[in-house]
Amino acid sequence: MWLRNKLYDAKILASTSMKTPRLIGVGNLSVGGTGKSPHVEYIVKLLQNDFNVATLSRGYGRKTTGFRWVRAADTADQVGDEPLQFRFKFSESCPVAVDEHRVHGVYEIMKHFPKTEVIVLDDVFQHRKIQPHLQILLTDYNKRFTRDWVLPAGRLREPASGKNRADVVVVTKCPETLTSIERSAISKELELDKNQALFFSKLHYGDMRTIDDHASVKLPSDAGVIIVSGIANPADLERYVRSIVIKCELLTFPDHHLFSDVDIEQVLTKFESLSSTIKFIITTQKDAVRLTRLPSFEKIKAFTLVQPIEVTFSPEDETQFNQIIYDLLRNY
Repeated sequence: MWLRNKLYDAKILASTSMKTPRLIGVGNLSVGGTGKSPHVEYIVKLLQNDFNVATLSRGYGRKTTGFRWVRAADTADQVGDEPLQFRFKFSESCPVAVDEHRVHGVYEIMKHFPKTEVIVLDDVFQHRKIQPHLQILLTDYNKRFTRDWVLPAGRLREPASGKNRADVVVVTKCPETLTSIERSAISKELELDKNQALFFSKLHYGDMRTIDDHASVKLPSDAGVIIVSGIANPADLERYVRSIVIKCELLTFPDHHLFSDVDIEQVLTKFESLSSTIKFIITTQKDAVRLTRLPSFEKIKAFTLVQPIEVTFSPEDETQFNQIIYDLLRNY
């Protein structure tokens, strides 16, 4: 990976740049768990009322290859769980596509939607065949790249020096109690260039909702809960749920796990073993798009809740972060 990056830096390997549309890349140095999906969603929601926006992902975990539009009727094994989640969240005016070859994917989007002004590229930091106009790098507050190692010793895809390619670095999943002193210490630890902007974001957990009608549900403190998670790092979600209820158990699966009927039976068995009178299964939106594709999901559907997750910034950071993105598009 180090040698590959050097070849790109020396322009021995070619990287495609484009004047239009504007490309915003969101990625990380680690193998997952930094919160890419909610940050992509934040950017799309910020721009979609003023610009023609599309998203392009690799479609990790899908069993198909090549370029593909993401439709609401698709399944996670056809297009990947994160793009399918985007399709459910974004309006139909925002095309969502997958292609492991991002340059080809951008050309396909522009061929069908020539008025597209900005494409948000999901998980593109290591895909150096394309050069975003704005490269946003995410790092988990609890597992910053300065405190991690390259695989297999740690969870980094490439050395921490890869940070130098970023225009913006966002420390994600920060605690509510983050102080200005700690922000300053982290800034010094990351050793960013003076031209690199640094921001700090937090996860916001909205009201839990039912699968069918998305009705809001307030959990009573004496409820028993099983968290079903197939995401890279469920620790924050578990911590949040435990702050609400006393009885909570975590059932984990690998990241992007394609659930099976056997998994549903395992979840059901664990759920039925709860002694609480009121009990629920809680899962993430990303997991929900993989769970609901199974006919056997009907067995647990009635008592399964989805936990929405959004990204928030401090008022000052939000203003500055948004301004960087709008400055990119101002002279479009």
